[in-house]
Amino acid sequence: MISNIRNLLLLFLIIALGGCQASTPVVKTAQPQPQPAATQKVTPAPPVVPAEPVVAVAPRAAAKPAAVTATRGELYVLPTPAEARIRVMNIVPKFVQGMKLPAGRYSIEVTAPGYQKYLQWITLEADKMKRLKVDLKPQ
Repeated sequence: MISNIRNLLLLFLIIALGGCQASTPVVKTAQPQPQPAATQKVTPAPPVVPAEPVVAVAPRAAAKPAAVTATRGELYVLPTPAEARIRVMNIVPKFVQGMKLPAGRYSIEVTAPGYQKYLQWITLEADKMKRLKVDLKPQ
């Protein structure tokens, strides 16, 4: 008997709810339809520009001797008299025959007792050997 009452109650609910209308209308929205390929506008992607390469710069102290030598020149000064003193005026180290110096301009001074002083600017080029022959004149 309880199952009959339950069945009647369910039947009543189904009929009652099925006959009711919603208080707010349900609006269906149309989904956008894809357009045919002929009418679609295709925007080309911007061109890919490769990034500039990153160049690492090593500290000066870590530079390889071969790289430094490539931008240097060798200097030889051949004085007469042979015992003349040779100085490069715009560098700190003492002059040594065949010394390697960065490319650039240098002031060369050659002196000897009893001779006139010789002073001249020279240009030393990278990867080149410069020979400067100096004949000092007696005083």
